Amino acid sequence: MPGIAGILAARGLPEAAQLLEVMLQSMMHETFYTKSSHLDSARGWFTGSVAMADSFADGGPARNQSGRVVLSLAGECFLDAELKSALLGGGHCFDGASCLMHLYEEEGPGFVARLNGLCSGILLDAERGRAVLFNDRYGLQRVYYHQDGSGLYFASEAKALLAALPHLRQADLKSLAEYCCFDCVLDERSYFRGVEVLPAGSLWVQEKGRVEKSIYYEPGRHVGQPALESAEFSERLTATFAQAVERRVEGDKVGIALTGGLDTRFIMSCLPAERGNLTSFTFGGMYRDSNDVRLARAVGKACQVPHQALRLDRDFLLHYGDHAARAMYVTDGQADATNVDNLYLNSRARNLAQIKLSGAFGSQVLGRVRRALRYRPPAPELFHGDFRPRVEEAIESLTPWRDEPHLTYCLKRETPWYWSRFIVSEMSQFSLRLPFLDRDFVDLLEHAPLGGFDGSSLETEAIGKRNRALLGIRTNKGAGGTAPPPFSSLLRIFLRARGLMEKAYNWEALPYSLHHAVARADSMFLSPLRLNRLILDCEYFRHYNHWYRNELAPYLQEVLLDRKTLERPYWNAANLTRIVNDHVRGRRNNLAEIRKVLSIELMHRAFLDEAGTRLSAVAGMIPQAQEARVLG
Repeated sequence: MPGIAGILAARGLPEAAQLLEVMLQSMMHETFYTKSSHLDSARGWFTGSVAMADSFADGGPARNQSGRVVLSLAGECFLDAELKSALLGGGHCFDGASCLMHLYEEEGPGFVARLNGLCSGILLDAERGRAVLFNDRYGLQRVYYHQDGSGLYFASEAKALLAALPHLRQADLKSLAEYCCFDCVLDERSYFRGVEVLPAGSLWVQEKGRVEKSIYYEPGRHVGQPALESAEFSERLTATFAQAVERRVEGDKVGIALTGGLDTRFIMSCLPAERGNLTSFTFGGMYRDSNDVRLARAVGKACQVPHQALRLDRDFLLHYGDHAARAMYVTDGQADATNVDNLYLNSRARNLAQIKLSGAFGSQVLGRVRRALRYRPPAPELFHGDFRPRVEEAIESLTPWRDEPHLTYCLKRETPWYWSRFIVSEMSQFSLRLPFLDRDFVDLLEHAPLGGFDGSSLETEAIGKRNRALLGIRTNKGAGGTAPPPFSSLLRIFLRARGLMEKAYNWEALPYSLHHAVARADSMFLSPLRLNRLILDCEYFRHYNHWYRNELAPYLQEVLLDRKTLERPYWNAANLTRIVNDHVRGRRNNLAEIRKVLSIELMHRAFLDEAGTRLSAVAGMIPQAQEARVLG
């Protein structure tokens, strides 16, 4: 995805400029990306960025009037009207990322506390001999780094470091064990040994040969401070959210990712009167219009915003192997094998707009869903005897944070570690805007009433005050609508039951391994009689359990039963063979095991295996640089 890259303190590294070019080139995935760089060999600063054309960060690096302060930025940031007025009063002008550089001139490195949006950057102040590396408060604009005697290497994509420093192409076994347990890597590690992730809300200042590492934002910092009364809290939260939405619909064409739920409806109720730059879209499946598609279409019509359904089609299944390999490469292995379609769909949505406004994280910060970062174990017999102890050790990794308050846990653990993997594909295609993670909105949530609050009721009340017509359209959970109470209650029960049925069909969601019984029923009766079509795409459009048994079965067997896969040091080869064959033949639902093995295998083939890797091709563009790092 677009981002920053660089090497600091590289005075004794003659090939630093070549290595920077390798790093930047490895991040150039799309024709609409641009790249720029800044070289200061006297100070050992070699930095650059990749940006989307015509985006907030494009045209970098930004410079102040003297040219002595340089900023390379990834993402975008929203400033308060008062702060803009103050900077304009000080004689500063606004041109994309330059506003942050001017803010630095006024406030120094502490300016990062003002950041409101998804961004990361490297600011170089030649006047003071100071380099400032930072990321957003939630760590969603990732920055990977590696430090050794030759300097500090950093990049928004891990592959940039792997391309420049081939000796880093080794799997971190602890990280792989954590992925097997939790579907993500915990703490500040990556999948690659020696490559770490900048903690969320980081401010690193290199000055006079020293690097001072600090955290400028800590979730839960307002805990213990006075809480607001319910009425005042609801009123202020609604007004703050409306401001957050208004900030994020400015600019050129903005595409709203609509669903049938409350979160995106809350966004729609806060839209300004002038909506000429807005469109909307919803992702759907290949069998029928899902609940989300039908409801989102009605919401778009009610708000006079054009809407389009973008479907996961047969072309995706026909070329799944290519799409999966590309998604794994672009996302640095964060794309699970069962959500690689995210890149496919978002790349099509970019034809509608270059900015994406999403309701992501709404249910999470408002406490409407259970914790997503939790133990999701595959069958123990999947693992090789030498790897199994690492998995067993990883199982207890979440224990220290078990009692953290919901919002703190969501922002500090789930968002940077778990949820980040779902949005990295979006960030490779769009300038992504997330009003539910607006700085002011989240800070206000920490002043919630002492007795807590009901996120669903709060949103419903706010929507009713701002655009009551939206409550006349039921949600995907059956709330609202025009049906009288007895029928609305029955509808909610029906929708919940249908959702549970489809979830049981698609995922390993049933207790006591009952999902294996569902798999056998599907193989024997449902699919042959086409009865599965009664539930496919009703609520969900991803059906990997079904596809791995049918259309994708040849691909699955070719990859997972390949000798290379079976000889990996993580898997019990005999049991993996049985797991794959049992799933394909409809004996069991082994999706939990298959998706984890396939994800790790795709990651290996994209980054760690020597033959055919794209990284070798990128690094090979400058063989002198690659050779120098190997010898060094």
